[in-house]
Amino acid sequence: MKVRLAIADRAANHWTPNHAQCRAWIESALAAADGRDSLGVSLCFIEAEESGRLNLRYRRQGRPTNVLAFPSGSCGPSQETSGGGELIGDIAVCAELAEQEALAQGKELAHHWAHLLIHGCLHLLGYDHADEEQAECMEALEIGILQRFGIPNPYLV
Repeated sequence: MKVRLAIADRAANHWTPNHAQCRAWIESALAAADGRDSLGVSLCFIEAEESGRLNLRYRRQGRPTNVLAFPSGSCGPSQETSGGGELIGDIAVCAELAEQEALAQGKELAHHWAHLLIHGCLHLLGYDHADEEQAECMEALEIGILQRFGIPNPYLV
């Protein structure tokens, strides 16, 4: 699996994973759930204010959220990245909420970030958790991918 990854960091006041960590987690998620050889993902680290605006605009929920995923196919035909891989979409992670959630749940911050990025990637590929059956399928996939990194089940808080 070859992934073209573009990262924008607009969360200067909070810890964010480095490029290598993001690449490893995203590549693992995409390899586990998709058979294509080359894909592109755009990743943006944002603050709570921006997350709230995006969540209101695209999900009609007037509060920040930890991760938002915007599949490319939802807005028209798929695009190609400059490196030739299909751009499957954009992921926005609220660094402030990631930090707060990890602390509140007693999780290592990097582990929580891994889960959020993997979760976002699966949404880009069409996975959802709108009903119990979908949620179980998505969660099982997330748990399996996280285990490859030695990260415990995030749903056992």
